[in-house]
Amino acid sequence: MDNLASRILNLVARLSGQETPALASATPDQAGTEAAYRQALQRWFELTAQGPTGDGEDVAQLYQDLLRLVDDVGEPRASTLRREWARAWWQETGVCPFCGERGVYHDPEQSGEGTA
Repeated sequence: MDNLASRILNLVARLSGQETPALASATPDQAGTEAAYRQALQRWFELTAQGPTGDGEDVAQLYQDLLRLVDDVGEPRASTLRREWARAWWQETGVCPFCGERGVYHDPEQSGEGTA
């Protein structure tokens, strides 16, 4: 990534109060794909928090988008980013991104056991 793009990503991260170390070493194309992946995951976490009241068509389309973005980002990076962003979501909202419950984070790395 060129120096200007790196500085822009770091500035955006600081201004938004988020850290983006995962994006710091990415090329501009990778950074854009990872940003799209993060946005789609954020939407998925929001729908999870809503519970069964979400629109089924929206959920199905978002799921397909996430599958494509995981392919575009590649594994294991997509899983690493998902874990990082899921924990950040929980710390920010207090809602588990995997089950939608408030207060407990069900860490899939720990067989779904909750942590406070």
